[in-house]
Amino acid sequence: MDGKASPFSCPLCRSDLAPMIHEGTFWRLVLNWNQDRLGQAFLALRRHVELPTDLTLDEWDELRELLRDALDRERAAFKPDHFNVMFLGNEARHLHLHIFPRYATPREAAGVEFIDAAWPDHYGLEPGPTLTREQLEAVADLLRSEQAG
Repeated sequence: MDGKASPFSCPLCRSDLAPMIHEGTFWRLVLNWNQDRLGQAFLALRRHVELPTDLTLDEWDELRELLRDALDRERAAFKPDHFNVMFLGNEARHLHLHIFPRYATPREAAGVEFIDAAWPDHYGLEPGPTLTREQLEAVADLLRSEQAG
């Protein structure tokens, strides 16, 4: 075994990723269960590949459109001061693009205060608040209700 996940064991190949924010033909926008940064989300490719170099032109085009849509939703819902956007693939070797909103000041959503303690430096791995399923869905609903303009 080469350490690579097969599509049969890959958590991002699941059809029931949640909380789902928006679905495209090739990509799905999903709110991350880890809300260390309010609105932390990812765009996951529907098919199992590991590297961006394996994307088709249509997949690249939709990624650009859905990333723009995701950032517009984040801006409208939470007014972040900056974004970190990155492909990592450390834990899930399935192509997905992380969206980390960054905040200079605390934000509140779903009755929870979110603080970006590392601002303005490199994002840290400090733990954020632990959200209940209901609170996570409330954050997701805020992003779902914000359609790109």
